[in-house]
Amino acid sequence: MKVGRGVITLVKTEAAKASIKKPMVLVMDCGCMMNQESVEVDIREDRDDAGFEPYFVRNGVRFLVSQKIRHLADEGSLRVTIYGGGRFRRVEF
Repeated sequence: MKVGRGVITLVKTEAAKASIKKPMVLVMDCGCMMNQESVEVDIREDRDDAGFEPYFVRNGVRFLVSQKIRHLADEGSLRVTIYGGGRFRRVEF
């Protein structure tokens, strides 16, 4: 998985806003039965989460991936998306 410019900075900024001291990024399926190719990204406190496997660590941020979408993650990338007239940012797959 490629990690785009600004992703790590945004993860750390959003984690600080949510009082998360050690952020981790979960890359998971959306849980929709009709769309198994959909990927969601979530920022959480770093801990072991069942159903996720370690993917990589970049600049102190752990990335974990769901086994269901590992093949998508291997070929995909994370990027920062700006929306709401430039007022908001989020990490997208």
